[in-house]
Amino acid sequence: MTSPDFLPVRSENIPGDLKALPQWVMWRGVPCDDGHISKKPCRLNGWPASTTNPDTWASFDAVCQKYASGQGQFSGAGFVFRAGGGITGIDFDKVIGENGDAPPWVLRTVKAFNSYTEVSVSGTGLHIFCKGVIPDGKGRKHEPIEIYDRGRYFTVSGHAYGESRPLRNAQSEIDRLLKWMRREEPKPQ
Repeated sequence: MTSPDFLPVRSENIPGDLKALPQWVMWRGVPCDDGHISKKPCRLNGWPASTTNPDTWASFDAVCQKYASGQGQFSGAGFVFRAGGGITGIDFDKVIGENGDAPPWVLRTVKAFNSYTEVSVSGTGLHIFCKGVIPDGKGRKHEPIEIYDRGRYFTVSGHAYGESRPLRNAQSEIDRLLKWMRREEPKPQ
């Protein structure tokens, strides 16, 4: 079941490289005491999914079929980043304004990565999916950015931000972003 607060999944815009990987889960929006919605990963049967246990993941087609059926009251689909998978995700929280624009430094970062970028399911953030790894395997969070290549999942909307692009190898951009997040370089301008 799609919540009116979340963008529906547009599967046609999601790159084939991601669709081909059996690293998909459903997710359900769960209200929290503080008023925000937690996005809990789920198996196709509705039980909790784990971001570290591939036995709880499914194919893209199976997730899309379950989502389209409306059974199980799921809010959407999600992609799990796995160790050794070679896919990294960058999450920009609350960077899209009411007019649909992001700050110039975010737009420059998106342009530098030049890889598939979509609007988050909330409509206020951006997700970049690219080929590459985090060298030490440790994800990072530095407001408003998070970056992961394992042990996490991103909800997926399929609402491409700008032109829909394929996954691109962006290792040098990943390394540069990590240096900034570790405060080894100045903030992107």
